Amino acid sequence: RALDPYGLVYYDGRWFVAGYCNLRRELRTFRLDRVQRAELCEQRFERPAEFDPLAFVTASLANAPGAWLIEVLLETTIDVARERVPAAMATLEQQPDGVLMRYQAANLAWSAHFLAGLGLRFTVRQPAELRALHAQVERHQARRAERPLGVEAGCEAEAVHQPERHRER
Repeated sequence: RALDPYGLVYYDGRWFVAGYCNLRRELRTFRLDRVQRAELCEQRFERPAEFDPLAFVTASLANAPGAWLIEVLLETTIDVARERVPAAMATLEQQPDGVLMRYQAANLAWSAHFLAGLGLRFTVRQPAELRALHAQVERHQARRAERPLGVEAGCEAEAVHQPERHRER
């Protein structure tokens, strides 16, 4: 595959290259640890002046496919959302009634705990399974908050289950 590399980015412990993929005829991101072989070609190219490799890589990571498409309306401003949600995790879009956060996740239980830890009011738009799972997490946290001092963590823990979607590989 021929690539016009527009920039190298080190993000979250990994190196990425962002550039124009001549095979797909579009901008793409590649993890360098997955590249098996590279050759320097004679063809010349120019990186577009406005291209921001870091912004492109983080947006690519935020839009990476997962088993679940998550859409949550955060009742906050875009600035607060940007402080609390990693750029490579989700896309954030200002809406009249808050900030729409979109991302894909492999694990709904993790997502329910992440949302609970944001410290924001929100509405889960999809999937419905996440709404139910988040309600379980909230009940569990409320019980933990009422537990007397000295009670070992996990003794009264409710098992939080999630339906899993399995993909064929």
